[in-house]
Order: sequence, then C-alpha cells, then structure tokens
Amino acid sequence: MWLKLGCFVAAFVVSTTTLCAQQLAEISGRTMGTTYSVKYSIDTDAIEQSELTAAIQQRLAEIDERMSTYRADSELSQFNACPPDRWHEVSPETLQVARLAIEISKATDGAFDPTVMPLVELWNFGPSNRSAEFSPPSDTLIDETRKLVGYQKLKTRDEPAALMKTVAGLSLDLSAIAKGYGVDEVVRVVESFGAARVMVEIGGEVRVVDGKTDQDPWRIGIEKPLTGRRDLETVAALRDSSMATSGNYRNFFEHNGVRYSHTIDPRTGWPTRRQLGSVSVVAESCARADALATAILVMGADAGEAWANRHGVDSLFLTDIEGQIERRQTGSFPIASSAGSTNTEAKPGAKAERKRSSNFVPVVLISFFVFGLALLGMAIGVIIGNRRIQGSCGGIAGLKDGDGRTACELCQNPSPACQGENSQATADENV
Repeated sequence: MWLKLGCFVAAFVVSTTTLCAQQLAEISGRTMGTTYSVKYSIDTDAIEQSELTAAIQQRLAEIDERMSTYRADSELSQFNACPPDRWHEVSPETLQVARLAIEISKATDGAFDPTVMPLVELWNFGPSNRSAEFSPPSDTLIDETRKLVGYQKLKTRDEPAALMKTVAGLSLDLSAIAKGYGVDEVVRVVESFGAARVMVEIGGEVRVVDGKTDQDPWRIGIEKPLTGRRDLETVAALRDSSMATSGNYRNFFEHNGVRYSHTIDPRTGWPTRRQLGSVSVVAESCARADALATAILVMGADAGEAWANRHGVDSLFLTDIEGQIERRQTGSFPIASSAGSTNTEAKPGAKAERKRSSNFVPVVLISFFVFGLALLGMAIGVIIGNRRIQGSCGGIAGLKDGDGRTACELCQNPSPACQGENSQATADENV
C-alpha cells in the first residue's frame, strides 16, 4: 500500500528571499497515491525545468511499476502471485530495496517486516477494496495468517536478481520503505542536472542536500499527532539528511468503541494500540529513515526509545495525552532553535503563510546603518556650512493657516536666514 495515511507528516517548506541568496525553483506533482514536491536553487539559465520535470516523473513511474502493490502488473504484485520455492526474477532495484528491508527487519527483531502484507489485507488496510462493514478478525484467523508472515521466509539472489518465498501465500508490502527510496532517487535525478540546495518530499518523507542558504538549514514542519485537525508541533532543521515520520492517528477504523490503527505489528498480528502518536527519524538515507520510523512506532514509546538509544538513532516521539503533547527525543534530533516562532515558514493544513525569515535582523541593522550615515552627513554639512537645518516642503514650514499663510510668513521677527541672508553675525543674533 503506497500511501500511509496515518504515517503522514507534512513537509512544509516555503521559499523566502534573502540577501545574496539564489531563488528556489519548485516542481510538484502526484505519485504513489500522494503528492511530491521538489525545490532547488540554481541559475535558471543553466537548467531546463521541463526536462528535469520529465526526468523526475519518469524515475517515479519506474519505481511505481516495480514496487506498487496497487498495480497488478508491478514486479511486486507479480511476485506476490507466484508460487513458493521458485525463483522469481526482479529488477536489481527491487532486489536492493527488499534486501534493505530484510536488513532492517533483522535489526529491529521483526518490528519492521516487508512480508506483513497478508496481515495488512486481513485487517482491511490493503489495496483490495475495503469493506464498509468490517469487523476485527478472530484470534484463530490472525494466528493462521501469521504463519504466512516472516522476513526469514523471503530469500534473495544476485545473479540474476530474483526473490523466492518459502511458504505459499507470503507476499511483500514495501510501502513503508519504497516511498523513502523514491525520495532518495529523485534527489539523485535533481543533482544529476547540476542543481544545488535540494529538498525533495514525497508524502511527507523528506531528504535535503546542503542548507536552504549558507546560513539557514531547511526547516521541515512536524505535525501534532491529532485526529481531525492539522497543527504544527515543532520544526526540524535539516542539512544533508533525511527525515521520515510514521503515525497512527489518521488511518484507522473504530469498532465497538475501540480504535484499530493501520500500523500492524508483524510479531503479534494486531494493530498497534499504544498511545504513541508519531515517530520522526532522521537518517542519511530517506529509505532507512522511512523503515525505522515504522519499526519504532510498532515498538511503542518505551521499547522504541530504548532501541533508538542503543542504536544511536536520532528520533522524536510525540504522544497525545489528553490533549497535551508529550515529547521524547533520542540522539541529536535537530529541533530548530526557534521552532514555532518566526522561523516557522508555514503552518500545516493551511495555505502557506510567509513570515519573517532569519534575515530580518540583518536587514534592519543595515537600514539603521544607512540612515545613520545620512544623518551624520547632514550634521557635518550643517557644521561646515554653519546653517540651521531647514524643513522640507512637506514639513511644518509648509503648513498654512486659514488665510493661506505659511508658518514663516506668520513669523513676527523673521531671521536673516529666512530672507536668504547667510552671515554669521545675523545667524547668531537670532538664536
């Protein structure tokens, strides 16, 4: 299943104009059942945006053709339909992603498992048409389905690239890693065109290259794990890294007052029921961040935090406790120093709202410096010329009374300066 509705964190990034900074170009569209956005900084004459757009769309289409569970003709769907104990040839790319998924499955003791597809379907969250009148499956049916799940039952081969299942009914769902992989691949495409300062986001999974400027990182919004509304909780400051978020607060169903999340624990066969609302993970590659965010969410707050600390993972845990958001962090998760203030460039769930950037203060200081020089120059001119500063035509001197006379004309004892004289003596007399 491509779009993890409950595992969504919006990547809210809005271009701002800064001194001596290149402007950002943007490309956006739809892919994998969600949207994508690409921002980059480059000389507009050095790249043809239509060519880059076509290259991005082609790359995303290739990944979709190979790893989508919603397309009957995809490599993944064809493998899922094939019999057991037989090698099924796939592209080297699909093999690469499957192997990374197995690696993370081993590292997380099965909290992440690409063979979870039978359980996803059992709980009515798969690509098959959902039933409006769905009831949770029985314990017996869950136990029987669990026999079809387990990364240990999936084999890989290099030459030629192929996958093999050791039990009938085993099927792959790479949704929790392929979207992040797609982000990584789009970054490669954009960089191949010579673009710099890149930000790629697909359905909330993000990877950035460099910072937005030399001084500023990319600021990515992280939502509160709330149902029914979208509010910004905090902002991550990213440079040369990836971030993915998984959550269980959007995609779920309720039965007899019990909420069942779409995030299935492959180890038990049941949806996660813990309070933990969302997990954001920062890693070098977006594919790895994507899979780890799902795995840690499945583990839950306490076990997930302990695992992340043991493995040096930078993560942020958000839990909604009676309307109050509790935060936990591991590693060096990059929260922006002024998250939620003027450095937040957009709000979730609404049109982007431009705010003052971090360059506001330098601009103000420069303005004061320029005006200061002008005032200093005027003062020096007055001292050298030994004349008073006279008002402009828009000042008090230009005000008129009811008869149309100006302030100077009303003066009973006009100074020589008003009459055009410039002698030191007369000026001193009228001080």
